[in-house]
Amino acid sequence: MPNFPRGFKTWSENAAAGFRRDLQLPLVSALDPRVLAQHLGILVWTPHDVARLGNLDQEHVDQLLVRDSSSWSAVTLVVPSKKLIVINSKHAPVRQNSDLMHELAHLILEHEPARVDMTSQRLMILDTYDKAQEEEADWLSGSLLVPREALLQVLSRHPDNHAASFFKVSGQMITWRRQVTGIDIQRRRRSRGVVS
Repeated sequence: MPNFPRGFKTWSENAAAGFRRDLQLPLVSALDPRVLAQHLGILVWTPHDVARLGNLDQEHVDQLLVRDSSSWSAVTLVVPSKKLIVINSKHAPVRQNSDLMHELAHLILEHEPARVDMTSQRLMILDTYDKAQEEEADWLSGSLLVPREALLQVLSRHPDNHAASFFKVSGQMITWRRQVTGIDIQRRRRSRGVVS
């Protein structure tokens, strides 16, 4: 388990509730990362959007979405006046939701963005966030997509497989959130009549 700053997990859960309030959503609801991005003033594009504006040749779009679509998920670009996330539109919608929320989490947390350098052969080399920042973005994005209390309520009313479709995430995301938040332990104790 990552060693987060004191209070970070609680702050993440509070942020998930706060953004839902800001967007006038019920606390037990799915949070569409595209809606959150719009609320935060962050553009979300696909490679096709970039190409349509004349900044990306079709050859490069094909490289990103046809020949090598499994090599990337999303990238955040920060310029003085705008923040833009380019998302891999070939991935399943639940994967896009997860990838996009992860990138939004980096921006919400004001993490130092990665750098892109060019080699003399004109190849791009991407410098990534450090491990602690990646873990923080993972945790916050998980909290934003699947808040602990909301997940507990959904699981108490519906079969376990309903949670993924309710929150519009993968089954793996639900399993991870159940494990890291202690919900599985809490539910086992309740089923045995032990008060947690």
